[in-house]
Amino acid sequence: MFAVIRTYHGKPGTIAGVAHRFEKELLPQLSKQPGFVSYNVIEGPNDVGIVVSMFQDRAAADAANKVAVEWARQNVAAEVGTPEVLIGEVVVSSSQKT
Repeated sequence: MFAVIRTYHGKPGTIAGVAHRFEKELLPQLSKQPGFVSYNVIEGPNDVGIVVSMFQDRAAADAANKVAVEWARQNVAAEVGTPEVLIGEVVVSSSQKT
């Protein structure tokens, strides 16, 4: 499994609104990508938004990341700029159903 972590540095007070747009506009596109596993948006301190997406393999992660970065460029770049992107293989993972 591969994780894509995108970090956005927003203007003051913009992360919550941008996160809502990610959920309503971008998530439907990403969830249809081959190899999609999960998608999480984290509102960090100091107007930082962190998006963690999981995919079955590197090719799926790379393809979906291209979609996400292009969507962000066209739709929310004025609020959050260009993201820092990290893609890597998940070497330890655990989850619990709630």
